[in-house]
Amino acid sequence: MANSFYSTQKILELLGVPHTSGYLKETILSHPDHHSLLSIADTLKKYKTDLVTVKIGKEKLDQLPLPCIVQVTDSGISLFYTLTKVSDVEVVFFNESNRKTSTGREEFINQWTGVSLMVERDSDSIEPGYKERIWEKRRFQIMTIIFFISLLTWIGLAYIPEMTLADVKWATINPILFLFLKLTGLIVSTMVLWYEVDRHNPALQRFCTGGKKVDCEAVLESNPLKALGKEISLSTLSFAYFFAGFFSLLISSFSVSAISLLGYLSLLALPVIAFSFYFQAKVIKKWCRFCLMIQGILVLEGLCVWLGGNLSDVVDLKVLSIFSSLFVASVLTWATIKPLLTAKNELNFYKRNLSKIKNNKEIFEYFLSKSKRISNSAGGLGIQLRNKNPKYHVLKVCNPYCGPCAKAHPILENLFEGGNIDLQILFFPNADMEDPKTKVINHFLAIDNKGDSKATQKALDQWYSSPEKNHEAFAKRYPMNGELNKQKEKLLVMKEWCEKEGITHTPTIFINGYELPKEFSVEELKDILT
Repeated sequence: MANSFYSTQKILELLGVPHTSGYLKETILSHPDHHSLLSIADTLKKYKTDLVTVKIGKEKLDQLPLPCIVQVTDSGISLFYTLTKVSDVEVVFFNESNRKTSTGREEFINQWTGVSLMVERDSDSIEPGYKERIWEKRRFQIMTIIFFISLLTWIGLAYIPEMTLADVKWATINPILFLFLKLTGLIVSTMVLWYEVDRHNPALQRFCTGGKKVDCEAVLESNPLKALGKEISLSTLSFAYFFAGFFSLLISSFSVSAISLLGYLSLLALPVIAFSFYFQAKVIKKWCRFCLMIQGILVLEGLCVWLGGNLSDVVDLKVLSIFSSLFVASVLTWATIKPLLTAKNELNFYKRNLSKIKNNKEIFEYFLSKSKRISNSAGGLGIQLRNKNPKYHVLKVCNPYCGPCAKAHPILENLFEGGNIDLQILFFPNADMEDPKTKVINHFLAIDNKGDSKATQKALDQWYSSPEKNHEAFAKRYPMNGELNKQKEKLLVMKEWCEKEGITHTPTIFINGYELPKEFSVEELKDILT
């Protein structure tokens, strides 16, 4: 997945197409063939980019429009590079790990299969729902900023006003440094938990791999605390430790008893450092960079305690109860949340496998043959858009004011534009010619009666793409004269056909005379009817 994701993300970035990594990753992951040029092409189509897949002779390397995506083979493995520069001596590209790399021209040509995906940005190129996702991201950032401002204010009001310049000694600096270490540990341990549920994240992948000895996944998977339950691990306990310590300091307003308790706990944590180091070095023989950072923070905490020397003889039970409550609460909360987050990532896996099944034409045609078949000929009815050599005939029964019909329209029209289908559009009118729905249908038929299929397509597009379905405005854009009075018989014949076929909802779609099986959606047709 990472290579397909990186290549797609980089080409969008280089072309300046607005996108978000979350949507892009989900689209790639849920594709039936997620590690393929097809998955990249299908994903880029969602961004309304113009693209062409070609296989050309290697002598035509200089003719490729840049940037573009090329397929290469490395040790028999198919990979995708995002090509950015070609010269007489070298080729510059972003490799399978999304790192900018250059290599000799001849060396690159020996790897290149000749298959290339040429991509161009259009004026309408943008990620579907991009503005909504960006707003959600900015809203989260604003809330995060507010949180940290509030946190810093809390710290300042709780501790700093009590100090004067003369008081600034190690005894006063130590608690602030201790708090900083707790916060740093909390951030690092949060990243570890994030990695546990999102191991395909590009940024985390880059940090957690590198060299033969660095492998965060191997270390985290070999949880030595499995006997306590799969949700309890050293990473979970380290998060709880830093979380409880950080907020215990704030809640207790940096009291001596709180600092003393956390100091003792820091000393008790020192054996964990030795155990973790031994486990990585001797048992797993792999290193986790996050784990090493946490070990380093624990060492610094121990050093602060040793230098500070502010350990009291008695442990305050009130502070201990605060720490214990926060510690246990964070463990339980993570044990509850983690399966939900993991399930979200697993959903992409199941969606991809389901797509493989549903995109299998033999399976689709089997279900299609078992569904309802048209019993009355629809020849000559409604609006008919024809191609020269279509693979399928699609008949859609729709309603001008139907939301699902509006969503289905661009999908079927794209299939028609691609030459894959003939598209026949029928409507279910009322007998009353003054009914708003019937008046719109009458107008569609009058436009089509002029014999200009492009004009008919344009009118349907404008109607279904408009957020407000206003017939008066539509009629002004497409003025008709006597044609409106000639469509009544066509309307009645369509109405009679719909009644005979027992049409109960819109859109009702028939493919080669069989109703679209309930197991398949209109959205899935764009991958099946190709």
